[in-house]
Amino acid sequence: MEGKQAIKFDKYNSQAMKGIAIVIMLFHHMYLSQDRFEGLNVVFTPFSADRIMYLCRTFKICVPIYAFISGYGLYLSYRKNNSTPGKWTAKRLIKTMGGFWIIWGLSVVSSQLYNGYAVARYFGNGNIAKGVSAMVLDFFGLAKLFGTSTLNGTWWYMSVGDHFYHLCATVYDKGRISGIYSCGCCGISTDNFPGGYGNYGYLCIFTGISHGNVCSQV
Repeated sequence: MEGKQAIKFDKYNSQAMKGIAIVIMLFHHMYLSQDRFEGLNVVFTPFSADRIMYLCRTFKICVPIYAFISGYGLYLSYRKNNSTPGKWTAKRLIKTMGGFWIIWGLSVVSSQLYNGYAVARYFGNGNIAKGVSAMVLDFFGLAKLFGTSTLNGTWWYMSVGDHFYHLCATVYDKGRISGIYSCGCCGISTDNFPGGYGNYGYLCIFTGISHGNVCSQV
């Protein structure tokens, strides 16, 4: 209609949603249950602690929000890509994993020097080959995906990043929505999406990719 301006889900909007997701993620982890803040002088006035804990349980939706935004943004990024799927995926992974590799290295060295935790964690089963394999998979953020030992359980989100990049490159089929839904059905038939969401996590990714496909053609 005349006088109305079309609103597009641009980079600014997606960053705003990520900010909201981060805030509710903090609330989810800090006030999920009584033991999270037991012994601390936390004031929830005018709400009760039980009401806040109930609300924070629903805040686990931060993961699906990120999955949707990532699927949407990565699809549009890949659509503008002029290189091969392999080169695009490698570039995105290196960009994302670069900072993590520094943290991983510092964590291995510091934890080993402090109490020998790194060796105990990776090689605790006495099998050198499996220990090396676990270290390599953890280095690439794939420990959660393959169910191997990890130095830090919260690094499961690196497996999510790997999922996003590979899935986006896989489902892109020259802008045709049929390619998205066919691969989406294959993805949501599995139950290994990191973060405790099973196949619903995949559904959020593919919904974001689908939305990106539709918006790119408007």
